[in-house]
Amino acid sequence: MIRGGLTFVLILGLVSLNVLTLTNSRTHDFLYGMIDKLPFPRLKLDSPSKRYSKLAKENNRHLNSLKKQKNQFNKKISKVKGISNKISKRLTLNISRNIAAIPAESLPYIGVASVIAVTIWDIKDACDTMKDLDEMLGFTGIQVDSAETVNICGTTISID
Repeated sequence: MIRGGLTFVLILGLVSLNVLTLTNSRTHDFLYGMIDKLPFPRLKLDSPSKRYSKLAKENNRHLNSLKKQKNQFNKKISKVKGISNKISKRLTLNISRNIAAIPAESLPYIGVASVIAVTIWDIKDACDTMKDLDEMLGFTGIQVDSAETVNICGTTISID
């Protein structure tokens, strides 16, 4: 009778401890801490706690990497937005100049000078836009072939 009662209490205790280990992380960690103090290294090789801590470290490393990438991406986005705004303002000003130059271009003699001046201004704006686009492509990581920009915008034109 005592032996049967003792067996029942032991089985009930082991089942309860097993359920607590599976459902309560503090109980699991406490029992694993006790096992960790035992001189049997094979018991500790592939424990859930060890796997969890390894995954947590790896996760933190990935999170830090993602934060750095996000910061770099946000910096590139703000630079691209700045260049885009600069190009938009330049185009708006260019359109306004061209519209304002229409009456002057229709006048004899003055019109020729007006056409030349507005064309030179357009070329200068186009070169600035090409340089800005090359810079923007550089931010995005796309390889820039700036030879075309240098060929077009690096040419000096003199009117004799």
